[in-house]
Amino acid sequence: MLRRLTVCLVVALAGLAAAQSSKTIKLSFAAEGDREVWMQSKANLATVPETKKVNGKALDLTTTATDADLAVVVCDVATGGVAAKLVSDIKNGAWTVAATDYTLVRGAKVTVTTEKGMIASAVIDMTLGTEKRQVLLSPSDKGVVSINVLPVGDAVFTAKYKAGGAEKTLDAQTFSIKPTAGGWVPVKLVVPEGADLLPVETPKPTASDAKPTTTDEKPKEEPKKEGGPFAVLGLLVNMLIGLGLVAALGYGAWWYIKNNREKVTEIMDKAGVPLNQNPADPTGAAPVIPQAPKPIEKIVLGDADPGVAAPVAAAAVATKNPRLVGADGSVVQLEAGTLQVGREPGLAVSLPSESSVSRHHASLSRAGDSVTLVDEGSTNGTYVNGAKITTPTVLQPGDSVQFGAVAYRYEE
Repeated sequence: MLRRLTVCLVVALAGLAAAQSSKTIKLSFAAEGDREVWMQSKANLATVPETKKVNGKALDLTTTATDADLAVVVCDVATGGVAAKLVSDIKNGAWTVAATDYTLVRGAKVTVTTEKGMIASAVIDMTLGTEKRQVLLSPSDKGVVSINVLPVGDAVFTAKYKAGGAEKTLDAQTFSIKPTAGGWVPVKLVVPEGADLLPVETPKPTASDAKPTTTDEKPKEEPKKEGGPFAVLGLLVNMLIGLGLVAALGYGAWWYIKNNREKVTEIMDKAGVPLNQNPADPTGAAPVIPQAPKPIEKIVLGDADPGVAAPVAAAAVATKNPRLVGADGSVVQLEAGTLQVGREPGLAVSLPSESSVSRHHASLSRAGDSVTLVDEGSTNGTYVNGAKITTPTVLQPGDSVQFGAVAYRYEE
């Protein structure tokens, strides 16, 4: 009895702790409309997590996170405006989102190109008031990257890219960031000719393309085109004449056979084609005796039980694949454990030719699917999204990571 009471008490306490650790926030809107809603740290709006699409006047959000910077973010798809509010500032767990709360913008879609095509890679810096962002453009981005959740104002963009192996810097360009239908503000950075471009994708050969040809083949001559009303009239006359000849020949053959049947029969018999066949079998073919169909036999493999279906293998569960992608498209896979980054040869991420990188610059530690970046007292610093880090930092998908002057993008 005492044991049963103890178990019930433990279950009740666990349920109470879970209820206290979770929090429900009630959102309400003045009118119905398409919106995107998500929750994330307001201190790091560079990477937007998975969003929830809403079309209504109310929504309940439940969270168990205790981050002091955790915010609820709402994007109005029709206007492109974004509202964000800390969970700690939402009184009594309810927030009525007003038009004046939309003070941010969904983000900017940045395209880097020349007159001849998209460039292969670049490091893009943006400054908007006190807001500074840095994103890495790699070949897999096809010339377009996103900068998420921005304030309203004039943003200054610069880009570092390569042209003929040398590093170039694009002159600063200013764009107005303001709410736009759909949410994304287009930003097009045009760099001078000579920048390294994305390779042109050639179509894959088809079976017809692979067909061998010989030198003996002569090109087919194009048929001469003939037209006009006289050509059509001539074609009809020829068809009528042909049909008349066929009908005359057929009638002549029928008349001859009818009036000379015995003679025709004698000639056909000598030719091995008898006309006097059995009326019951006008084709002259031998009768076919129908065969009863054989029963279908069951196929049993080995000692398998024919009444039991073989189990189907379960589909493999996809796992995350943390990695760093360089501006040149190179990939550094982040395996479990700690990986050292630096200029010294033999390290997991060795950059011996980069003078801006210290001998032991930084370390990356992977535990499960989480990767933590630590600066190891480097001379030129380690940066995440353009901000220098001084404490261990957990990386998020899409983060720009820079060791000295060497930039990567973190992906999973």
